[in-house]
Amino acid sequence: MTNNSSHICPVCAKSYKRPEHLRRHFFSHRPDRPHRCHQCESAFQRSDVLKRHLKTCERVSQPQRRRSSVCTVDERPNNAAVGEFSTATELVTPPLQPSLINNVGEGILSQQPLPPPSTWYPVADSASEFAFSDGFSDVPWADILSVDLGNSQPPAASQDVRKQRFQFLNDFTSHYGLAQSFGCGTLAQRSHMLSGCWECQSTGRDDAFGTFLQSSPSDLVPFNTLPYLEHDTWDGNDCGVARIASSWISDPYAAVTNDITSLIRKVVVVKSRRSIVTHEWTPLLHHMSLRFFSPPQIRKYLSLYWGFWHPQVNFIHKPTFDVLASKSILVAAMTLIGACLSPDAEDRDNAKMWLNCVEELVFTDDDLLEDSDFSVEYGSKHFNSSRNRLQALQAAYLVVLFQNWEGVDKSRRRVRRERFSTIVSVARDIGLHTAQQLDYSQLSANDFVWTEFVLREELIRVFLWIFLIDTAFVIFNNLPPRLVIKEMKMHMACTEATFQASTARTCWDQIQRDLELKRESGNIKALCSAVELLCKDSGRIPQDQLLALADLGPLNLFSMTSALHSLIFHYQNSLGCHGQLIPVRNAIHNWREAWLIYQAQSLMKPRYSTVGEGEVPCRDFWRQIGFVRHAAEYWLLASFMLEKISTAAEASAKQDETVAGGSGGGGDASTAPDAETSTPTVEPMLGKYDETSMQQVHDLLADFQNMYITTEIGL
Repeated sequence: MTNNSSHICPVCAKSYKRPEHLRRHFFSHRPDRPHRCHQCESAFQRSDVLKRHLKTCERVSQPQRRRSSVCTVDERPNNAAVGEFSTATELVTPPLQPSLINNVGEGILSQQPLPPPSTWYPVADSASEFAFSDGFSDVPWADILSVDLGNSQPPAASQDVRKQRFQFLNDFTSHYGLAQSFGCGTLAQRSHMLSGCWECQSTGRDDAFGTFLQSSPSDLVPFNTLPYLEHDTWDGNDCGVARIASSWISDPYAAVTNDITSLIRKVVVVKSRRSIVTHEWTPLLHHMSLRFFSPPQIRKYLSLYWGFWHPQVNFIHKPTFDVLASKSILVAAMTLIGACLSPDAEDRDNAKMWLNCVEELVFTDDDLLEDSDFSVEYGSKHFNSSRNRLQALQAAYLVVLFQNWEGVDKSRRRVRRERFSTIVSVARDIGLHTAQQLDYSQLSANDFVWTEFVLREELIRVFLWIFLIDTAFVIFNNLPPRLVIKEMKMHMACTEATFQASTARTCWDQIQRDLELKRESGNIKALCSAVELLCKDSGRIPQDQLLALADLGPLNLFSMTSALHSLIFHYQNSLGCHGQLIPVRNAIHNWREAWLIYQAQSLMKPRYSTVGEGEVPCRDFWRQIGFVRHAAEYWLLASFMLEKISTAAEASAKQDETVAGGSGGGGDASTAPDAETSTPTVEPMLGKYDETSMQQVHDLLADFQNMYITTEIGL
């Protein structure tokens, strides 16, 4: 009689009748528990166990619980879809004058005088307007924060007013995982995208996802099936591995699969003293590695990466990206992020197994750690090595992303404290000032080298995103920034139309159009220069420079408003005088005006986003604007924080003045402290530093919203 229990676990020797049962059991040996109950802080290794726990959790029945705390992708609201532009917290777009509309050429605003910013807002009812001091009284907060900017709703008619404010940031600080935190499409959208790519490939039609073009239709499988191994059995030895490899041995991506598996084997077998890898290399682990990183799975996961993650963090140039010519560690990191976004729960669970392995092999890569000359000039002897080092830096950044939003708390602390410090050091070794584009107004089309332009732009963008995740740690983890604004001398990112151009000629033509705009509105090159301009008094900024700030586009504007949080953090944790808030207050006001101009222009300028609103075909998902479109919420948070700091500082200064006056018996007024020069005691709003949980930020958002709601309804 044949023994049906032939599938034996190499760790504990338990046997199972079916291979899928063995694979599911094998995950129980993992040390990480990625599925967490946010009601009682219990952690589980499998999502189905978490679902069963939620039915019996004692705190689930409490009315104070947040529905958004349930860590399941199926609970994601439909309004988080990619391409859906939320109007919940966007600033009001100013009405365009007929004179401006008539002078629009190819979507370019002319040099007609702009209407005063005060006329861009609808007249708000004084009873519902939230008037701030310190120059904020002209902001119609009720209109900015309302769900429907055109129809303000009485408070009594709203059943859940909390969700109407800070919609993105509330979700961001409540959810766990890349897909839910960043709003990377709904489960149905991601399923539909993979199905659409499958249909395109099956019918032989061309597809915009370059990762699918080299596949034959027989290589691809629907998103809800497992490639090759669904009906295979693994007999516990290398024969099963050989059968897997033989099914795609002629695939061009087989070399990538083999390279990634060899690298993983190296970090598993040869562990350093401080290795974070806990696996032991066995035929089963070899089997699982070949399967997860198989060519069809790489194509599947990369399509999810391009469609749903690239819009969020867009520092890899998709039109020229080649899997076969790229570093394997970069492909592995991109594959893991794509797997974390998969609509298939088994894909997401399988990805968790490789997070630490890929982290280890990325941060031990020679290209990342080498201290050699870096050159972005095409034809130089260091050009190829510089490109490899840049790809290693991109891979390291992606590791920080998936570990911070998909890993366990221990991994999140490690990448925030150690791995990110390595990334900052590598960026400084390369030189932040070296991330600059050439002056293309002095070149001809024949002298334009697209490959060099791409490398320069990728370097600029990866430095921008390093700065942005640094400020994200400041905002959400209350961690002191590693980077200072003065050293951010890299150029600003080019427009999306330029970065997404599919040919060298199209890219060159778009560069020329951008140069023409800069000649009309002004040219701002470096991030530090843009922030310094924002900090000037609003009356001192010329109109052409204000237009130039708006013309930088959403990614650069998002970088600027993130920089404001870094300035606020430094003030809260220093002993500076109240007068140091004046530049920040100016920047808050000036950024708002630039954003309003950008919103007005973006309605007519396709170069900001090469896809329009409405339904977007799956092949164009990667062209959309990601979460940076919610920059207004980051600005609003900075505005609230600045107002709270200003109020506390002024109250402290007045108290000091009263004490001084009382002790002097109504004495000399010249000895009273000056509110602008004294050093009032202002406690930071977030008490815990380097906090892994974002709960204290979520509570701060709730406090701000309660303050607004209480003022609005007159409580």
